[in-house]
Amino acid sequence: MDLIRSQGASALHAHSLSPALKVDHHGSALSFHIERTAPHCTAKIDFERPTFINHIGYESALHVLIDISWSNDGKSFYRVHGVKHESQGDMREFRFPLVEARYIQIHFYQEGGPVHKSDVRKFQLGYVSRAKIKATAEADRLWVAENLADRREDYGWASPLREKNEPDAVDIDLGSLFFINQIQLKALGDEYNYFPTAFHLQSSEDGGVWQALSSEDHFFAAPLTWHAWKFSATRARYIRIQIDKHAHYKKGEYQSKILDVAVFAEADAAQAAIKQGLASPRMASENVPGMVLLAGNNIAAPSRVIQSDDVRLRNASTEYRGIMQFARDAEATQEKAVQGSDSRLRSATESSPGIVQLAKDGEARAQAVVQGSDSRLKHATQDSFGIVQLSKDGEAKAGIALQANDSRLKYATADAAGIITLARDGETATGKAVQGNDSRLRAASQAWPGIVQLAAHGEIAGNKAVAADDTRLIEGDETHKGRVQFARKGESADLKAVQASDARLQNATEDSRGVVQFARNGLGAAGQAVQATDVRLSDAREAKPHAHSEYATLQHEFATHTGNLNLKRAQKTAQPDALAAPVDTHIPFTVENSEGLAASLAGGAVFSAEGTASFHISKTAPAIQASSRDQVAATLISASAYALHLPRSVPGLKGSEKALHAEGAVQVDGQLSVKGAACISVALPKASNEAFVDGDLLTIENGVAAKMRSENQPLIGIAMKSAGIQLESGVAAVRVAVAGIVSLRVYGQIKAGDKLTLNAAQPGTCKTGQGQDKIFAVALETVANDREKPVLSILVR
Repeated sequence: MDLIRSQGASALHAHSLSPALKVDHHGSALSFHIERTAPHCTAKIDFERPTFINHIGYESALHVLIDISWSNDGKSFYRVHGVKHESQGDMREFRFPLVEARYIQIHFYQEGGPVHKSDVRKFQLGYVSRAKIKATAEADRLWVAENLADRREDYGWASPLREKNEPDAVDIDLGSLFFINQIQLKALGDEYNYFPTAFHLQSSEDGGVWQALSSEDHFFAAPLTWHAWKFSATRARYIRIQIDKHAHYKKGEYQSKILDVAVFAEADAAQAAIKQGLASPRMASENVPGMVLLAGNNIAAPSRVIQSDDVRLRNASTEYRGIMQFARDAEATQEKAVQGSDSRLRSATESSPGIVQLAKDGEARAQAVVQGSDSRLKHATQDSFGIVQLSKDGEAKAGIALQANDSRLKYATADAAGIITLARDGETATGKAVQGNDSRLRAASQAWPGIVQLAAHGEIAGNKAVAADDTRLIEGDETHKGRVQFARKGESADLKAVQASDARLQNATEDSRGVVQFARNGLGAAGQAVQATDVRLSDAREAKPHAHSEYATLQHEFATHTGNLNLKRAQKTAQPDALAAPVDTHIPFTVENSEGLAASLAGGAVFSAEGTASFHISKTAPAIQASSRDQVAATLISASAYALHLPRSVPGLKGSEKALHAEGAVQVDGQLSVKGAACISVALPKASNEAFVDGDLLTIENGVAAKMRSENQPLIGIAMKSAGIQLESGVAAVRVAVAGIVSLRVYGQIKAGDKLTLNAAQPGTCKTGQGQDKIFAVALETVANDREKPVLSILVR
């Protein structure tokens, strides 16, 4: 689990373990509905694989809280401890230590009682990172420590550019303690990625005491690559990248750059130990780290352990330091320890201080200690103070303690009050407690009330409870009332229930009533239902003979057709030399269908466009126009050729060279093939006196394109006449290829795969790159000619 980035967990299966709790899935969203007040509501979530989580959040109008348990087998669940709860409005958030589990069990509850009917909305769970990153120094506002967590490849963190090597550090606060087992650092994609060459990886639980995790010296990082350091699971909240040596490519320039950082953790330190195995680590020395790295005598270096013969561990005196240095008698000096013979440690008296100074009897003075014989510490009485003053019997006074024999603490009776006052039998008085033998607490009967009074059989009276054997609660029949009274067969009476065997509920026929009575075929009678086989429900009819002319009228009504309409014009397709605009501007053929296809057209050759089903020419409006509110407006399919062919011209009409205009996003689900030049170009302005040749390296000078004359100038692209994809950006004074395969002007013999750089002797041209030259392209072909020639290459910058 990467602790730097947050990650949600997908609850693939969630089901309720309580009847009152319902689970609602809305795509990837999860909600719970509590249908009624219940003592508890529990749900179980299955992720289908072990998942890291440390956060659960949801919305609820009521203050619904949760207990959380985890399991790996779905049977044995263990409660999650250390849960921290925060609420803001309807939002509830729960944070807890990192847990790796396949199953999570959620128990909903409310403080002080059962959980009430409510909705738990937008239920989310997963890992939420609270990591904060800072550095001792930063290059500028673009290369800051926060970029180490964004997973982007344009900017990371960079130290300031310095004239000499100086240490730097990057500190990561994970927000809480985790068992970390791996740290990853990513280098930049440039050839000179400026990754630090010597550094230490350290961890800490409190940010004060640090321990070494790993160290590197003379480290070389591959460009745009994650480099990992693994170690035994270590409990930590803080991570430090201590940089000792920066990258150094030029004289007087020292700098380090890191693109991204990742810190990985395990949910349990015991599991991490098992994965690492039981192999014994090697012993440490001053030069080779083992479990620790040893420091030389009197050497103070980060992440090194002091050896037992270090001079700083010798016995101390007042003259020189050891583990510490002693102070002289009464000397008060910082970083010196007081000796046992110091006069300030002698016994104190009332007149002279030692460690403390003693106060006299009854004396109240700052910085004076009360002695054990002080009269203020003696036992208290009713007449004199001690530590406290005692009250007389029944006395109520502020600042006085109640004695154990006070009459107010005796047992209470019905006649005399004690801690409480008891009420007599049946007495109702404020401030008096009911006794256990009070008649109001006895079992109730129909004659005598107790906690409640029972009503007589059939009696309807307020404040009386119905007995369990009351006749109104027995099973009812046709002659006696119970909970209900049943009606006789066919009887219609108020307050009587129809029995299931009543004839009125039997299946209906034409001769006998049931719930309804059916009418005979063709017979119309009030109160009788028409059967599905009745001849009056049939709309069958014979098609009437009719004929159509060869051409349809301007507005033709086809409502007389009960089936499909099939239009045929066999052997009458005209092939004129040219197609004139129709005089009639009305649409000759309109088809509407709100649910399916609008039309299906099949045909052969029209004009000279062989194989097409239809052919249209329009001089004033779009030849074909289709619109759809919800679905694709048109679908074109060809079994052996292009589904859509846009020719440059047809007989009688020359094209505009503008084949396709898309207003909006264009999505290609398949292969896109661009013939011709395989590069992408953009139009840029240039100076009026500047002339370019295809293959020139270009830069920007004073806001216009110019030939490159120095490696320090930024390369913006290659001069080209045409490209596979042309991006428009104003007046096309010069077209510049910014990516893809291009033809470069190169001097000297070239082999396929050679790196190409700027040829300073001839502005805008290339030569084979050497050493630390800035590389602009890679040759794709081999040319043995030493003179200037075009070489097919691919841009890399």
